[in-house]
Amino acid sequence: MKLQEHPHIHHLLREVHGIDFEEVKKIKKFREFDDKVTAIMFGYSGVIDYYTKCSVVPVLKDIKTKTLFLSAQDDPFFGPHIFPVDEFKENEDIYLVATGGGGHVGYYDSIFSKKQWLNKPAFKFIDCLHSRERQILTVSSQV
Repeated sequence: MKLQEHPHIHHLLREVHGIDFEEVKKIKKFREFDDKVTAIMFGYSGVIDYYTKCSVVPVLKDIKTKTLFLSAQDDPFFGPHIFPVDEFKENEDIYLVATGGGGHVGYYDSIFSKKQWLNKPAFKFIDCLHSRERQILTVSSQV
């Protein structure tokens, strides 16, 4: 069943959130979708309010637990260009690993693969912490 044929979606958008499904179908860009759908559905006033309040950037300096941020160079939404590298350099408890590939929260071996490799760098990170060695984690999608 296609999304536009699902009556529950129409009801949810229209009755619960005041969003016209016909207008949603006209959306061409992710930012516009976030502004007219995502932000509204989750109680934000618009896309700027949504992006600002959902960003981790303001709290990076406050993180005191070893934390791995995994990103991919080819992620169209949250690639490494989004992350403030200086914040990562200033806080020894946060680590940014930017892989060559992986897309958006996928981390598949290839576009046709069903196998994710996300666990490999995560376990390598944990192993480094466990052995108390600070290392630069070099990870590729071929790990």
